[in-house]
Amino acid sequence: MLQGPEARDRLRRVHGVTYAPAATMVTLKDITRQLGVARSTVGRTLAGDARIGPATSARVCATAECMGYVADAPARVMRGGTAPHVAEVAA
Repeated sequence: MLQGPEARDRLRRVHGVTYAPAATMVTLKDITRQLGVARSTVGRTLAGDARIGPATSARVCATAECMGYVADAPARVMRGGTAPHVAEVAA
């Protein structure tokens, strides 16, 4: 599998993938628009759901990486996820 600039160039040629400017945060909605798949497909793929086929999964992951997608940890915590921090309270 291609990585780095070669992967980006191939995705640009084959799938017409565009890249967001560094100052903006890429969202699942952006990836959804780029690929023309359902938002749930993108979310499930990035969460590692086994229901998504290998070809779709590879396409979504490659596009997310090329577009610079980074999961928003505070948003995940607000939606009911767990925080990766352990707190210690001293009395």
